[in-house]
Amino acid sequence: MAANRGNLIATRMFYIHKIGIWALASCFLKNPVTLLKELSAIKSRYQTLYARFKPIAVEQKESKNRICATVNKTMTMIQELQKQTDVELSPLTKEEKTAAEQLKSFVSDL
Repeated sequence: MAANRGNLIATRMFYIHKIGIWALASCFLKNPVTLLKELSAIKSRYQTLYARFKPIAVEQKESKNRICATVNKTMTMIQELQKQTDVELSPLTKEEKTAAEQLKSFVSDL
């Protein structure tokens, strides 16, 4: 849920940024003083949004870290169980290999 909320936030911030740029361009063509006032308003909106969404970004990162730690513990447990029982696994399927690569990519991004 935090990831979806993070994506929604990023999308909203993009559109606000886009609207802000168009407002700046319009103001600059009319009056440089108005441009400075508009810049100040945009900065204020950005700071407000940043303050609102920073805790969500922190929560998302913490969630990713917890997921990563859980996956690592699970993988370690599976490896230990394999050693203890001398069980050999069949080779991974194509889908399993893809999932493993995606997981490695996700973990390296943290």
